Amino acid sequence: MPATLACIMMYSAGVPRPQRFSLPMTGIAVVINELTLPLDLFMMPAFMKLGQTAYNELTGSDLNLSTSELLRDLQEDPVETFRRFSTSFVLGISAWAAITPVVLGQIRFL
Repeated sequence: MPATLACIMMYSAGVPRPQRFSLPMTGIAVVINELTLPLDLFMMPAFMKLGQTAYNELTGSDLNLSTSELLRDLQEDPVETFRRFSTSFVLGISAWAAITPVVLGQIRFL
């Protein structure tokens, strides 16, 4: 929820006063955030894969690990897995962070 509130504040800071988030719109955003948590968890491997693809494109490397292998490695040794794939994870998180304000912007039209 703090990330949602931070995105709401950033979105509201960049638009004219009439288009800022009001209290009801903020409430709707928080409720949608809570209701979509299972979807967020389901989409996490996709964003990790997206980060891996972005890493391969940026560095020209051939880092290729299936989602199931990656999740298994995360369960077995999370610290080492994060150390090996930190850049691709950060790129995946960045993709998620770039999409979130766009989704929040659409709440104004509900």
